[in-house]
Amino acid sequence: NGVINWVLHIQETGAQWIIFNPDEVEGESDLGRYVARKYPPGTSLEVLYHEGKPEEENLALAHVYGNSFPDTDGLTPGFPLLQVGNANEGFMPRDANIYNIVTTASKNSGGGSHVYRQYFVMDRFTNISEKAANLVSQVYQQNYNVNNDADATPTGRLVHLYKQGNNIGATIGDTPCYGAEIPFPYPTDDAGNTIILQSRGGAGVHGVTDRLGKCVLTVAMQQGLTGAIRGGPTGKQLVLNFYTSDGHPTGENYLVDGIRHWYWKSNRMLVYPSEPLNTVEACPDAEVELEAKFPVYNYINVTYADDAYNYELITDKVCTGSTTPNKNSKALFEVKCGNSRYIGPDPYYFAPDGFSSDDQKKRPYICKNDSTARGEWRLLGFFPDGACSSIEVDYVFDEDMCSIA
Repeated sequence: NGVINWVLHIQETGAQWIIFNPDEVEGESDLGRYVARKYPPGTSLEVLYHEGKPEEENLALAHVYGNSFPDTDGLTPGFPLLQVGNANEGFMPRDANIYNIVTTASKNSGGGSHVYRQYFVMDRFTNISEKAANLVSQVYQQNYNVNNDADATPTGRLVHLYKQGNNIGATIGDTPCYGAEIPFPYPTDDAGNTIILQSRGGAGVHGVTDRLGKCVLTVAMQQGLTGAIRGGPTGKQLVLNFYTSDGHPTGENYLVDGIRHWYWKSNRMLVYPSEPLNTVEACPDAEVELEAKFPVYNYINVTYADDAYNYELITDKVCTGSTTPNKNSKALFEVKCGNSRYIGPDPYYFAPDGFSSDDQKKRPYICKNDSTARGEWRLLGFFPDGACSSIEVDYVFDEDMCSIA
């Protein structure tokens, strides 16, 4: 009914065992004694199997786990333990064939990480031996311990956690945390409706140019409004994008440092052109260039020149860590149990107490606050001990908060 271990070496006795699930034998209640009678010491075993499809029509799975395992220990010292069984073994049949990989235990200590690269290969049966053999040299194991040999530890990237309300977001490296998209603040009429910008195809130099000492251009507009609508700050560069009357982009645009007025007397938009056309001397050239950009009755869509201005900049940084362990750092988790959240170094935060006074086992998969829920963990990085303590409770990690990180 399946072989669990082809060879299991027992270190204490030196014995080597083959462990398998036998079929039931009518009239035999002690299958162990029955097998012992059938196979006395010195018996040779021949394993037979049923012929199936031709080899070239079969698919196969190969596990490449290497042939060198230095500095390892465990039930089978120096080697990983592989267990293979079938779905019908035991008193409770399972709906899957069993393949357990007990990777070699590392002689490591607190603060250490054990790296073990292995491969699974899926291919045609006739090809798989060669492909698997070519990967054996790519398998490796390595121990890193930041407390004992910090210089040998791989250098990771910085991880920054930001706070916005009760949400926590993250960025990597020197990328800022940009939040929700901010639509461009178009002017509205008295009813609160966004005004559609449509030009009448004329541009000119505004008389305020000399007084301000910088170029101000006017654009003739279709809509007429009562009074004047001032523009916003001029510290952000804007782009005037021109569209045809049926809504198709013309491919023409014009860079400005800001909009002085969305509407001014005689239905004019007042804009500040950008370098090198922003000076008083260059203003006539700026007028010619702008007027050549659009035909009569052109629609204008205004956007920020820098994409970053389209998103809210979140600046409330909570703590900074790394993608890899560092000396005096701890792994930081977001732990979920039902509707409860915890962000901190204790993976057992929601684990219940033992079932008895002598029971010291940790059962983090059971949520003490919600018996119907199961724990979920997300590793956020490795942070200095206590650096993120202000967000341990009542905060939720939102992977989309820093939207363009």
